[in-house]
Formats: sequence, C-alpha cells, structure tokens
Amino acid sequence: MDGDRAQNTSASRRGVASVTSSKPTAVWALEFLAAAGVRQVVCSPGSRNSPLIIALTADERFTYTTLGDERAAAFHALGAAVATGRPVAVMATSGSAIANYYPAVLEAFYSHQPLVVITADRPQDSIGIGAGQTCVQPRFFEPHIGASVHLDEAAPLEAVREQFNEALEQLSQTRLPVHINLSFDEPLYERAPAPPELHLSSGRGPASDTFAPFAGLHPATAELVATLNPREEWAFVAGQLSPTEGQALRRAMSALPATFTFYADPASGLLDHPQSVPLTALLERRPDVLVSVGGQWVDKHPKVHLQQHPPRHHVHVHPYQCWNVTKTQVVHLAQAVEVWTSLASVYEGVYPPSVSFPNGRFHHFAADLPWSDALAFATAVQCSDAFDTVHLGNSTAVRYAHWFPLGSKLQSNRGIAGIDGSLSTAVGAATARPDQRHLCILGDQSFIYDSNALYVNPLPANLTVLVLNNGVGEIFNWLPGMAALDAQAQRVLRNPQQVNLGALAAAFGARHERVVGKEALESALLEPSEQLRVLEAWTVDAPNTEVFKELKRRERHE
Repeated sequence: MDGDRAQNTSASRRGVASVTSSKPTAVWALEFLAAAGVRQVVCSPGSRNSPLIIALTADERFTYTTLGDERAAAFHALGAAVATGRPVAVMATSGSAIANYYPAVLEAFYSHQPLVVITADRPQDSIGIGAGQTCVQPRFFEPHIGASVHLDEAAPLEAVREQFNEALEQLSQTRLPVHINLSFDEPLYERAPAPPELHLSSGRGPASDTFAPFAGLHPATAELVATLNPREEWAFVAGQLSPTEGQALRRAMSALPATFTFYADPASGLLDHPQSVPLTALLERRPDVLVSVGGQWVDKHPKVHLQQHPPRHHVHVHPYQCWNVTKTQVVHLAQAVEVWTSLASVYEGVYPPSVSFPNGRFHHFAADLPWSDALAFATAVQCSDAFDTVHLGNSTAVRYAHWFPLGSKLQSNRGIAGIDGSLSTAVGAATARPDQRHLCILGDQSFIYDSNALYVNPLPANLTVLVLNNGVGEIFNWLPGMAALDAQAQRVLRNPQQVNLGALAAAFGARHERVVGKEALESALLEPSEQLRVLEAWTVDAPNTEVFKELKRRERHE
C-alpha cells in the first residue's frame, strides 16, 4: 500500500492513490468527508467495512486512528470535533457495531457537534435471513440525526452526488451529525483503479462556532425588543456554552456596566466572571422577561421554578438550538451569542438589578473542608492554570463546578448529559490538540464504565485524568428520597465497586498514582509528565455527602 501511495500521489490531484478499494461508494464516501471538512477519521476494525479502510489508507487527505470499541471510538471522535472545531468521522462494520455509536450520536445531536458516522452494511437480500452481523441499518439513528444516506454499492454516480450534496447542506446549516450507510457485497478486499470523481459542492462544511463580532440588531430582532418593557424585571441566563462561545460572550460583556448581573450555569464557563451569580439565584426571582443563551442547564431547580412562575416573555439566543425550559412560548433568535448583550444594552441605563455576592465568594468554600471529593475538585480547580482545557464528567464532577467554577476552558458532554463517553471525549480532544495540556475530572463509576477510552495507541501524553474514587455512585446519596429506601435498593443505586484502578490503568499503559490529601494532589497535578496519567483521589472513607450538604448550607447563608 505504501508503494502504491508513493507511486501514484502525483497522478491524482485529490490525494487518492490510483489503486484503491474496488467499491466506488467507499471511495466516494471519502470525497464526502473531504467536502465536509473532515481531516481525521476514527476507525474500528471489521470485515464488512474493509472497503472503507482500504480506501482510507490509500488517501493522503486524512489522518486516522484505530479504536476497537465503537462506543469509545465515537466519543473519541466527538472530543476531537469539539477540540478542533472541525467535523470528525467514525467508520464501523455492520451489525451491532452501529448501535454502539448511538450514545455519541445522541450527544452530538443535542450539542450540535458535526460528527460524521459511516457504517458498512450487508446487501438488502442478506437482511432478515439469519446472516451474521446484520440488522436494519438504513435511517438507524432517526430521529436523532441531521441527515441519513443509504447507498447500495451499485448506486450510480449521479444518485450518489445528489444524496451527498443534500447531506452536506444539512451539515452546513445545522451542525447536526450525519449518517452514511453503505452496503457492500463480497468480495470485500479487492482493489481497483479509482472511480470517476464526484465533484461535490465545495465549501459546504459545517458552520463554525467561531462567531464574528456583533455589528447590530437584525431588524426583526429590533422589532421584538421594542415590544419588551425595560421597566419590567429581566433575567439574563447563560446555559452550556462552547469555549469559543464563552470567550465571545466574555468579550461582549466588557461593554456592559458593572451593575449588570447574569445568571450562569457551571457548564457555561462564565460562573467565575465578576458580574455573574449562580443560576440557583434565580430561585429568589420571578422575572417578567427571561433572556437565555446556550444549551442545557445542569441544575433542574431553576427550571422547575420558572415553570411554576413563568415569565411573560422568553427570548432564547443561539445559532442552532432552543431549549424551552419555561414550557411557555419562546422566541428563538438564531444569531450569535453577542446578541444577548445587545439586548441588554438596547435600553441605555436600564439594567437588571444587581445581585450582590461577596468578592471571591467561592474561594473560601474550600478553606476548611476536610479531605473529600469536594476538596479534591477544588484543589484541581486551583491547579487548573497548568492546563489549557478541563473536561468534566457528568454526575458529581460537573455539579461541584457550581461551587468551584472554571473559566471558559471548560468542556463537558451536556447535550444529553450521560456518563458514558466522558473519558473518551477527553482522550479524543487531547489527541487532536497535542499542543495543549488537558485535564479530565470524573468519578470512579464514569472512569470504569468508559475505561476502553484508553484502548487507543498511542495514548495522549498531554492528558491527566483525575478520578474521584469514593467507591460508590455518590450522587445517589445526595437525592432526598434515597434515605427512605431499603438497603437492597440503596445498594443497587449506589453500585459499590472495588475495582483496582491502578491495575486497570496499567493494563492500558497509563501511569497511575493514588493520592490522599490536598498537598499530595497539588503536587501530583503540577508534576510534569511525559505519559498519560491517572491520578486517583482516594475518598472512599471521606465524608463526601456531608461536605456536599455543608456546601449547600454555606451557599444559602451567603
């Protein structure tokens, strides 16, 4: 294959060797990826997808990674897409492999990340007759997909071009994931001269989340704003934002007076801003006008409060998605996040009332905490300047960010907010951005569940993984109804584990260190390393739930 590549590179302006897979649709699928802006592909081995692998390894336009676990592979690709701002593709064989992609497709769908899924399939006459590794694959991910394409290997060039151009248009307009399903008949491993070029629409890749500076309100937006009463009570809320969105909003906020207050979710990356207050402060307000931006909110209580006391007007600003958290009529402004601050400044001199919190309101929370998950998380935040990007697992980790906030370097899978894939996403991001230092903070359950994230070679040396190992699903101890359950039900929910995390990390070639205490953790986090590290913050016997309750008590008394 290397000889073919060397001999034939000059013969093709596309970077495709003149000898490639004998399946034209496999080669054309790569033309789709190139037109979509894909440069990186994550592959999982299989027989039915061998035409795709043959075509990929003969094409110089792409880099590729092999990861044998399809679920981890898809989240790996998702992390690379988030880190680079470009679409990333995954390739799998037929049958149950496609189902393992679904968790990442769900996350990509709800967080508007341009994941491109390419799956191999058997011919239609092999489905439903007992053939191995078969299921119904066309339109498999609907309704959680931006576009679905299914092609038989004999599909004519014009039909392929039409379907691929339609999928490119969807990817460009929505940044939603795309599924390309290709059926291949045997023989699978033959090679042949490259087929005719498709000549797909160029420059149709997904819109970037890097927004241009806001120049002024669109006339339709200005008309809407004119109907809002500045003398009513307003509340401005930031949900989950990408790092790019968070940084853009920070710049826009500098134009507003210091008396302006906004309510920030931990996943917004804005909670450390001096003009922010926690989203829970909304529980003390009944706004007439709610202006929101971004994605999901971590805490459900502000949502419930606004549903019980709905605002008269709800305006949501985001280029792609609109969450109607108040369950009342919402106006969606599909514009850049800077419009948010423009709405605030339309009425000069009239701003939402400031909510007073002491300066440094979060920092003293950790001052006298005992060793616990909370103190381990707070210590990591204090050391976060040593890292360019911080990834948070779901469950307890992202919730601790409410009290110990990170800036706009924060990344978290909050589209659908599952624990699956948190580690894989961080590994993919760190692999895609070797110029950055990455820190991933997650719980023991998330780490164990997604440990096949480390089933990749080479492991990114620029990633440090901090596991808060309390031995159970600690978040269930926080739930108010847990104490009323019998011991058997509590055990099932808490899922106590005794996995040797050191042995698990070593099995994949990662460096492991167990730490107990703030000073030990600080030292470990700041120590330079030339290989992926798993730092295990051992809190099995720590008063984790008691500390959580104490943090809530302190917040109420701020």
